[in-house]
Amino acid sequence: AVSVSDAGAIKGSVYVVMEYRQGSTLRDALAKPNVTWQTRLAWLCDVARALGAAHQVGIVHRDIKPENVMLTSDGVVKVLDFGIARRAGGPAVMDAATAAAGLSTLTEAGALVGTPLYMAPEQLQGAALDGRADQFAWGIMAYEAFAGSRPWGTPGSVYALVAAMLTHEPKPLVGIDSTFPPALSDVVLRALARDPARRFNSMEALLDALEQATSPRVALTTTQPLPAARHASLSPPSSDAVRAFEAARQSLHDGAGHTAERGLERVTALEPAHAAAHLRLALRLLEREAGKAREHYQRAFQFRV
Repeated sequence: AVSVSDAGAIKGSVYVVMEYRQGSTLRDALAKPNVTWQTRLAWLCDVARALGAAHQVGIVHRDIKPENVMLTSDGVVKVLDFGIARRAGGPAVMDAATAAAGLSTLTEAGALVGTPLYMAPEQLQGAALDGRADQFAWGIMAYEAFAGSRPWGTPGSVYALVAAMLTHEPKPLVGIDSTFPPALSDVVLRALARDPARRFNSMEALLDALEQATSPRVALTTTQPLPAARHASLSPPSSDAVRAFEAARQSLHDGAGHTAERGLERVTALEPAHAAAHLRLALRLLEREAGKAREHYQRAFQFRV
């Protein structure tokens, strides 16, 4: 999530000081035709991690959409615009529908707060919200990222959108790519469940499901026998490797996937027998560079402890 360094008020006007980053919106990034579904998934996972961190401290974003996610120039995903975020359980406002074409973002008094096209049914109905409302918005964004269209199209009014949600189930994500896992479609559709109780209990649970849906168990198999373990003769990793590995783990936790990959590569350069670094690299590279991922997996197996 975007970092906030300060906040206050000057002459009755509230200000918030946030980090400055250069990049493009996720909307622009997703519009590029050569972006693989694996890369799109990596971005979506980073968004899910940021939302999970907010939910853990009781914050619901309420306006997740591709325009509020940035892909920085150094490849880091940032979730922006917590301007209408609220503590979990706070009611959404729905005193009037919008007649604006395309259901644009509305924050005026007496209007629906947020972006209706990415709202959960409970948010559209003005009910109390928790993190599962953001999960629903994430599901719409994920569906759009993979399919190129929203699960219920672009209705001309809030009421038409609600009617579509209540009467039509989104079509499964098929025909994306011959390598697109059907289980990944199931995860996205569960996040889009009309009833919050049918969605995942948390973004962490959703991330676990995404990992299982893209499990490397099949892709990492090899017809060649795996090397025998050599853990008996291994010496402890150097202090530089330990520090580099901890920094890479922190980058993964922060959602900075590209930074983490570079850090893990540095670990394996410093300590070629670092099994944990090889395994994490294998998981990161699996869908983009299967051959290289297999090499790291074999080394992880070889140097396991």
